[in-house]
Amino acid sequence: MKKFLYVFFTISIIAGCFISQNADEYYNSAASKANLGDFDGSIEDCNKAIKLNPEYLEAYKFRGVIKDKLGDYYGAIADYIKVIELDPEDAETFCYLGLSKGNLCDFHGAILDFTKSIELNPKDATAYYYRGFSKTKLGDFNGAIDDGTKAIELDPKCAKAYKYRGLSRLNLEDLNDAISDFKQAARLGDTFSQEYLRDNGYSW
Repeated sequence: MKKFLYVFFTISIIAGCFISQNADEYYNSAASKANLGDFDGSIEDCNKAIKLNPEYLEAYKFRGVIKDKLGDYYGAIADYIKVIELDPEDAETFCYLGLSKGNLCDFHGAILDFTKSIELNPKDATAYYYRGFSKTKLGDFNGAIDDGTKAIELDPKCAKAYKYRGLSRLNLEDLNDAISDFKQAARLGDTFSQEYLRDNGYSW
């Protein structure tokens, strides 16, 4: 009896490792297909990885990113919520969730998610500048400027933070500071800022 239990336990461990390995292979394949632009194939491989390992957090997250890219924002949100159920401390996923909600023009919901991401990881500039952008959409330009400034403090080479702060300053008719932000964003490679400055006769 003891020998039987030992053999059964050993087989169970081997089977578990085999399933996990196959799930990883599907996940890696999904990433490769996404890099080649085969997003439908990428989603299919994520589905297979999740079927083998229903708690495969990274597969849910990656599938969500691909769904968002394809415009399936509700599907992306469902995947991100699953990730958060598995790991409520995942700051990155709260940020992704906010982005998908923003794509649906749910800026109030997006701000809540970006705020949660910041609470979990206060040193990440990304959530700050996206929260600032959402505040801009709701007309809270001063709040957006504060978030942009914080993002720049954390990452002085963050072009989007300068651009979004510049847009808020432009809405407040603070033209000089807005142009200063657009120039810095342009120097960092932001094409929107470059086009704006070029169209309005400014160099950078």
